[in-house]
Amino acid sequence: MLQQRGDVPPDSSWVEFLYDGDDVRLFFNKQQVPVVSLGERPSGDPVDPTYPYFGSDVSQFAGQTVDIRSEPRLPYPDTVSTHRIQFIDDIHFVAVPEPGTLGLLALGVGVICLRLRRSAAQGN
Repeated sequence: MLQQRGDVPPDSSWVEFLYDGDDVRLFFNKQQVPVVSLGERPSGDPVDPTYPYFGSDVSQFAGQTVDIRSEPRLPYPDTVSTHRIQFIDDIHFVAVPEPGTLGLLALGVGVICLRLRRSAAQGN
């Protein structure tokens, strides 16, 4: 189990992290949040060329100071040790634009395209 206390940035809606394993549980203030696989990303290491990344929706904790805890779901399948060795790194929060922001962007692009089309039609 890994645990720490920290601030979730106010505009965060997602957390991404590298986890050396395939089954992890993530808790924010003792509340389990669903974890999804985000696939693998290049590591730059020829021995381990990719690392698995995972993510969780943490929008409900944005702007709060929280206790963050992670733990493996299954015990380590090693006959010598009963403890699971965890490797978590590259933890970062991501601000995902709200749908309204994306809608305004699409509207702006549409207006520009319409204006260009009209300009081209008048030029012919």
